[in-house]
Amino acid sequence: HTVDYVNSAWVAFTGRTLQQLENDGWRDLIHADDRAAMIATISAPLERGEPHEVQVRFRRYDGMYRRVLTRVVPVKDAPGKAVKWIGTTTDIHDLWVAREGLRESAVRLQESEKKFSTVASVPVLIWSSGPDKQCDWFNDAWLTFTGRQMEQEIGDGWLDGVHPEDRQRCLDTYVRAFDAREPFAMEFRLRRHDGQFRQVVDEAVPRIVDGAFRGYIGSALDVTEQRLLEDQLSAAARHASTVSPFAT
Repeated sequence: HTVDYVNSAWVAFTGRTLQQLENDGWRDLIHADDRAAMIATISAPLERGEPHEVQVRFRRYDGMYRRVLTRVVPVKDAPGKAVKWIGTTTDIHDLWVAREGLRESAVRLQESEKKFSTVASVPVLIWSSGPDKQCDWFNDAWLTFTGRQMEQEIGDGWLDGVHPEDRQRCLDTYVRAFDAREPFAMEFRLRRHDGQFRQVVDEAVPRIVDGAFRGYIGSALDVTEQRLLEDQLSAAARHASTVSPFAT
């Protein structure tokens, strides 16, 4: 599959132009340890002409490997055959690092007034809850994003910021996972400090301290721009009937 277009963000991130990507010139940007798993993940969807996604470590222009999420959708001709692929690649490295840290914290963390000081200032929205299902802490990034005070968010207060159409679904997901004490993920619209609803992905894991269940610790990421771009790409793929390159 030959790459015939990359945008300026791709060039800035990789340091490579379209001409340098010819003849699979992008494959060596993927970490050697991730290539086989990536091929195994995408081979079947490519053959079937289906949308797919994969996470890999991708080399940036400065030689540093960053974890990225790539999503790809097919452009099909009238008979339904995939004739072209359009994809997005999003740098999720900071989120991944933060979430890995949260998972480790969920295993090792001991209770104290400064229990989350190590993650309080990271640029990811982070929260925790106690064994009673009530949220008891939000980091600075969450409070800055929502424009609310800690006392407004704790308990069930955070639900006030969730879009009314998403609220019950989020609560059901939260309660179901909580009762089962299982990790969970949910996507919903959260009201920002300026009144705009933003699409966020929220993931959480049980917090176990000295063998006892102490609630959950979770993190949320604003994915609004990513979802808008994916919607545009999907719309383009549905309506495209030729293999002509898309205009910038």
